[in-house]
Amino acid sequence: MKKNIELDTIINIAERALDVGFTRDQFLSLIMDVERFHKLQPLKLDELVKADHDTFAHDVDGIWSHYDRQANAITGCFLARTAA
Repeated sequence: MKKNIELDTIINIAERALDVGFTRDQFLSLIMDVERFHKLQPLKLDELVKADHDTFAHDVDGIWSHYDRQANAITGCFLARTAA
Protein backbone atom coordinates (compact mmCIF):
# COMPACT_ATOMS: atom_id res chain seq x y z
CA MET A 1 0.00 0.00 0.00
CA LYS A 2 1.43 3.36 -0.95
CA LYS A 3 2.24 5.86 1.79
CA ASN A 4 -0.44 8.42 0.82
CA ILE A 5 -3.09 5.71 0.49
CA GLU A 6 -2.08 4.33 3.90
CA LEU A 7 -2.35 7.79 5.45
CA ASP A 8 -5.78 8.35 3.88
CA THR A 9 -6.93 5.01 5.30
CA ILE A 10 -5.51 5.83 8.74
CA ILE A 11 -7.34 9.17 8.69
CA ASN A 12 -10.55 7.30 7.83
CA ILE A 13 -9.89 4.96 10.77
CA ALA A 14 -9.49 7.96 13.10
CA GLU A 15 -12.69 9.50 11.75
CA ARG A 16 -14.58 6.27 12.38
CA ALA A 17 -13.08 6.13 15.89
CA LEU A 18 -15.11 9.22 16.72
CA ASP A 19 -18.17 6.94 16.52
CA VAL A 20 -16.78 4.57 19.17
CA GLY A 21 -16.02 7.18 21.79
CA PHE A 22 -12.84 8.96 20.74
CA THR A 23 -12.90 12.74 20.79
CA ARG A 24 -11.74 15.37 18.33
CA ASP A 25 -9.01 16.21 20.86
CA GLN A 26 -7.65 12.67 20.43
CA PHE A 27 -7.97 12.64 16.64
CA LEU A 28 -4.44 13.67 15.64
CA SER A 29 -2.83 11.55 18.36
CA LEU A 30 -4.79 8.53 17.19
CA ILE A 31 -3.64 9.07 13.60
CA MET A 32 -0.02 9.14 14.76
CA ASP A 33 -0.49 6.14 17.06
CA VAL A 34 -2.08 4.00 14.35
CA GLU A 35 0.67 4.95 11.90
CA ARG A 36 3.46 4.09 14.37
CA PHE A 37 1.70 0.94 15.59
CA HIS A 38 1.33 -0.20 11.96
CA LYS A 39 5.12 0.05 11.54
CA LEU A 40 5.66 -2.18 14.59
CA GLN A 41 2.78 -4.60 13.97
CA PRO A 42 1.61 -4.40 10.37
CA LEU A 43 -2.15 -4.05 10.10
CA LYS A 44 -4.57 -4.82 7.31
CA LEU A 45 -5.68 -1.21 7.25
CA ASP A 46 -8.36 -1.76 4.61
CA GLU A 47 -9.89 -4.50 6.77
CA LEU A 48 -9.67 -2.39 9.92
CA VAL A 49 -11.49 0.59 8.44
CA LYS A 50 -14.31 -1.71 7.26
CA ALA A 51 -14.35 -4.06 10.27
CA ASP A 52 -17.47 -4.84 12.26
CA HIS A 53 -18.04 -2.68 15.33
CA ASP A 54 -16.54 -5.11 17.86
CA THR A 55 -13.37 -5.79 15.86
CA PHE A 56 -12.91 -2.11 15.08
CA ALA A 57 -13.39 -1.05 18.70
CA HIS A 58 -11.08 -3.84 19.94
CA ASP A 59 -8.27 -2.84 17.61
CA VAL A 60 -8.53 0.93 17.93
CA ASP A 61 -8.94 0.83 21.73
CA GLY A 62 -6.09 -1.68 21.90
CA ILE A 63 -3.81 0.51 19.84
CA TRP A 64 -4.69 3.51 21.99
CA SER A 65 -4.13 1.57 25.23
CA HIS A 66 -1.12 -0.58 24.30
CA TYR A 67 1.03 1.65 22.14
CA ASP A 68 3.73 3.23 24.32
CA ARG A 69 4.75 6.50 22.68
CA GLN A 70 7.79 6.95 24.93
CA ALA A 71 9.29 3.55 24.13
CA ASN A 72 7.81 3.22 20.63
CA ALA A 73 6.65 -0.24 21.63
CA ILE A 74 3.52 -2.33 22.00
CA THR A 75 2.79 -3.30 25.59
CA GLY A 76 0.71 -6.04 27.17
CA CYS A 77 1.21 -8.56 24.34
CA PHE A 78 -1.60 -6.87 22.41
CA LEU A 79 -2.41 -8.40 19.03
CA ALA A 80 -4.81 -6.58 16.78
CA ARG A 81 -7.51 -8.73 15.18
CA THR A 82 -6.65 -7.11 11.86
CA ALA A 83 -2.91 -7.76 12.16
CA ALA A 84 -1.32 -8.66 8.84
